[in-house]
Amino acid sequence: MPGSTRTGARSSRPSWRRAGGRITRLAFAQRDPDARRGLVWTQQLDVVLGYRDHVEHVPAKLSGASVDVAQARGRPAPLFVLANGGGIAYGEIHLDAASRAWLSANVFRIAIRSRAAPPG
Repeated sequence: MPGSTRTGARSSRPSWRRAGGRITRLAFAQRDPDARRGLVWTQQLDVVLGYRDHVEHVPAKLSGASVDVAQARGRPAPLFVLANGGGIAYGEIHLDAASRAWLSANVFRIAIRSRAAPPG
C-alpha cells in the first residue's frame, strides 16, 4: 500500500483446549513482527477443523491482539486446526503443536483423499 508504514508480516498462532472430546476454547493471537510498533491487523479467518472423514469451516474475525472463536466451542475436538484453511488470511500463520504433529504424520492420507474426491 502506498504510504503504508506496515512492513513485515504479522504472525498469528492458534491455541485450543478440549475436554470430554469437545472444544472448550479456540483462540488466535497475533503479533506485530516489529514490537516497537505494536500494530494489530483486522482480517477474516476461515478456520478449518479437520476430522477423520471431513472438515468444518468456522468463520472468525481477528480484530485485536487475540480473538476467541465462540462458534467452535462445544464442537467435537478435531484432529487438526488450520487458521487459514480457506487461504484468505495474510501473514505468517502458525500451526499449534498438536495440529503440526498430526498433519506431519498424516499428510499422505489427505493427499490420497483429495485425489479421490470428485471436483466441485
